[in-house]
Amino acid sequence: LLNTKPNSTLYDHINSNNRIQKKYRCLVCVNTNPGAENKGSLPVSMWDEVQRLQVLAQNETTVRHYLEPALKVPRIFASTQDANSTWLECLLRVCNVGNPFPVLGSVSSVDLSKRIWGDIRLKPNHCVAIVEVEIELLTGR
Repeated sequence: LLNTKPNSTLYDHINSNNRIQKKYRCLVCVNTNPGAENKGSLPVSMWDEVQRLQVLAQNETTVRHYLEPALKVPRIFASTQDANSTWLECLLRVCNVGNPFPVLGSVSSVDLSKRIWGDIRLKPNHCVAIVEVEIELLTGR
């Protein structure tokens, strides 16, 4: 969502094993698909997705995902990849999940959308909210 990484979004920390930890704070789109009824696609409600992220943080779960090999922003991630894919495997741990902020449904939500995407037509189709998530990057991507 951001074109650059402000200094406040990235910070290094040396843990007890003398290993540098890379932690980021990022805005994440909360995507929903109300018609899916949990058929393995997008979550039915914003709260389902926020709760899923909170459980990942509480359980200190390592998450595997794949990153599109492009420099454009916003970066595109996927939970699976094709056998012939050039997408890069990334491992991360969700450390903290903030409160969600709706990006549609009210004047203030639309204003937030405009501040994030500039043109509201650039907002991803299923994105209903954003949430600040702190992650620990376990791979160098």
